[in-house]
Amino acid sequence: MFHKLASYPILPREITFFERTYLERTNKIALFYFALHIPVYTLIAWVNGTGPLLAVGLTSLALAGPWLASKVLGNPRHVSATFGVTAMYVGALLVHFGRGLWTIEMHFYFFVSLALLAVFANPAVVLTGAVTVTLHHLVGWALFPESVFNYDAPITSVLVHAAFVVIESVAACYVARSFFDNVIGLEKIVAERTVALDGMNRDIHLILDNVSQGLLTVQMDGALSAEHSRVVADWFGKPVAGQRVWDYFAASDTTYAAWLRVGWDTLADDILPAELVLAQLPFRLVSKERTYELSYRLIRDEGGVERVLFVVNDATERLAREQADAVQRETIDVFRFVSRDRQGFVDFMLETSSQVAQLALPETPEGDAGARRIVHTIKGNSALFAVSSVAATCEAVEHRAAENESVITPADRAEVTAAWNAAEARVRDFLGEAKVGIVEIEEAEIQADGDRRERRRLRPRSRAARRVAERAHTPAAHALRRAGQVARAPARTRGDRGGGRRRPVAAAEGAPLLLLVRADPRRPQRRRPRPPRGAEPPPRAVDVRGGRAAGRRGRRQRPGHRLGPVLARATSLGLPTATRADLVEALFSDGLSTRDEVTEISGRGVGLAAVREACAELGATVSVETGAHGGTKFAFTFPKDAFWSAPASRAA
Repeated sequence: MFHKLASYPILPREITFFERTYLERTNKIALFYFALHIPVYTLIAWVNGTGPLLAVGLTSLALAGPWLASKVLGNPRHVSATFGVTAMYVGALLVHFGRGLWTIEMHFYFFVSLALLAVFANPAVVLTGAVTVTLHHLVGWALFPESVFNYDAPITSVLVHAAFVVIESVAACYVARSFFDNVIGLEKIVAERTVALDGMNRDIHLILDNVSQGLLTVQMDGALSAEHSRVVADWFGKPVAGQRVWDYFAASDTTYAAWLRVGWDTLADDILPAELVLAQLPFRLVSKERTYELSYRLIRDEGGVERVLFVVNDATERLAREQADAVQRETIDVFRFVSRDRQGFVDFMLETSSQVAQLALPETPEGDAGARRIVHTIKGNSALFAVSSVAATCEAVEHRAAENESVITPADRAEVTAAWNAAEARVRDFLGEAKVGIVEIEEAEIQADGDRRERRRLRPRSRAARRVAERAHTPAAHALRRAGQVARAPARTRGDRGGGRRRPVAAAEGAPLLLLVRADPRRPQRRRPRPPRGAEPPPRAVDVRGGRAAGRRGRRQRPGHRLGPVLARATSLGLPTATRADLVEALFSDGLSTRDEVTEISGRGVGLAAVREACAELGATVSVETGAHGGTKFAFTFPKDAFWSAPASRAA
């Protein structure tokens, strides 16, 4: 314990930069402070008649010690120690030149100076001052008692003064050492803690540099923080603290950066909950043929300051695997379809290839409206024939066109063309080259045909020729069954009610029927009570029929169109609405749909316009009949010489 007390006034040998700077500045201030004593002491000596000139000389001599020490000594602590002696020396001069009635009061200067010496943050300076004042009192009392006391003071008075000096010196030493440890030594404390923090930072950076995820923290004003994982710099370049996050990502993906800027402005408005806004930020970024997925998390530190953590994952390989799996599933679905209706799929390929060729032209007929109808038709037919990749591409193009003032851009056309070419190449691997003019007849059909000839005693040659000629066309039941498949996608419909005998229907002639079934489907219910008089009936099942009736071919009945919504939509589009015929005509206009929301198969106002266009290409017409409870009937009229005479067929 004694050793600890003895070492307490001794400071560490090392002098930090902060301590050296502080002591050099404090020493200069102390020298200036004591220089101000010269005129003050001269005035006091002149008033007391104790020798003004002597006061100037002796006070100036007090400054010589610290001034010389500052010039000669390199250690600022040693220079500070001289001020302990100087402070007590000028105190003795004050008592000497101010002796008289207030001599005792002048002793307060010693105690004030001892306390002020603590600013040097060195107990040795305080002890130096304490020893100096003690020697002054003892020597002065013995040799010049009138310079110390204004009365005949005994030795006990000197001892009492010395006791007060000791008590104050102990307190001043404690203050000085505490000042050194907690203020002057703060640099050392900070350095030690900095070393510890550096170690922690190294550990954190070691972790961040070895994770596969990109981690990036962003201030709420969009400024990047310094923290980030190494892969972020590898993927997008080294982040600069303070840079706006959208400017940082703009070098990699301008589209992502633009949408991020818009979303961040919403976050800054602080109207919606931050978590909700973060969930709406763009989540995919494409850079250097790599695809990255991003998620966002709101984080708060201990001070309540909010930041956003960007978590970036390289999704290129995963998306490639998903794409490969989707292609494999699509190939299996197409193979199953081809095994059921090979000729129908061939017809679909030939027709869609022709449509893709039209779409690839720099300028399609009827401009963007025609291009939208082609894309819509390709989408629907591809979905029907299980070519889901092309259907998904067309859906994405339609969605972008809806956001881009209904414009199908050259890039959109190229995207659809590329998707179709890729799908067509995959199908050729097992389908072979799509050909026309080839008739396929099953062995069972030949046997059944022979049995019928035997029973009816028909001429073999004429009967066989007719069967082969009929087989060159798609059976009506097949075409109607495909329409039923389209209807089953969004709704339950009645099953096939029989195909009847063959009625030849060309693939192109079945297209309007498929488009119509897809145009605006309704979901039926099983059993419903009869609606009240005047009330709108509930939707019913889609009924598709075909046959020869007064020159008409192809009729589709579905739930009745309410012309009220048609009137409202037609009015908003500026279409004629004066008569019922105008409203029926509006049904086939581009952009008109009675749906309130867009789905994958309807709601864009393209389907019925595509029906009208397909009918016009075939030289056919379509008429519409609506009733309060009887549903809506679409009747197609084709040229009479385009069909063989055969019984009606129906499928739904």
